[in-house]
Amino acid sequence: MADQNEVEKWQKLFQAISMPAGAMRNNAHTYWSAQADILNEMHAFTEGWFQRRHIGTQAAQEACERMCEAKTPMEWMREYHLWSMGALQRLMADGLAFQQEIKRIADEVGPSLVPSLEKEQVETASARPTGRERAEA
Repeated sequence: MADQNEVEKWQKLFQAISMPAGAMRNNAHTYWSAQADILNEMHAFTEGWFQRRHIGTQAAQEACERMCEAKTPMEWMREYHLWSMGALQRLMADGLAFQQEIKRIADEVGPSLVPSLEKEQVETASARPTGRERAEA
């Protein structure tokens, strides 16, 4: 009979472990799906960044050629100014793309944190005495 008790104990132990398996499976699926989405978005971000760098390199080369052919300092300054405006636009595009990427990542990660924060706020609020309770104390 002792062997039967041991078997039952092990069965109960494994049954208790298998009960949250569905929840763990859902959490794992959600987590890894979010990771795949983040990687895809980061890939798109880096492709855009490299594309802007290639455009910038080409624009710099063309601007240098035009600057070398400039006959007056004003022509030289105009070419430099046109190139620098393009560089600034690409820099701003980098900043905007980065901002959008951070927002996407926050949207992927954020929902998993919000319920626990809301629960913590409710628990903290319920633990604080109300104005009437403070006045009576």
